[in-house]
Amino acid sequence: MEPSLAFIKRFCLDCHSTEKQKGELDLEAFIQLQPIDQPASIWESIIEQIEVSEMPPAKADQPDKDHKGRFLAWMDQSMEWIAR
Repeated sequence: MEPSLAFIKRFCLDCHSTEKQKGELDLEAFIQLQPIDQPASIWESIIEQIEVSEMPPAKADQPDKDHKGRFLAWMDQSMEWIAR
């Protein structure tokens, strides 16, 4: 599995699955490689919350610095590619 998808599966789906959708956000479709109909502002918010360590929440499993950095770099590259 793509490391970035593994990150989402491990650190995000407990709260942002199709079933739970906390904050009305379903990231499970992303894991299944289905198109996501979310505005860029949603993804920018996700990046920001991970950067400032708001997500995952303090009580949840936390990514180490390297894992978090690789995921954020992948997200930044993806956002740049989409914006083209």
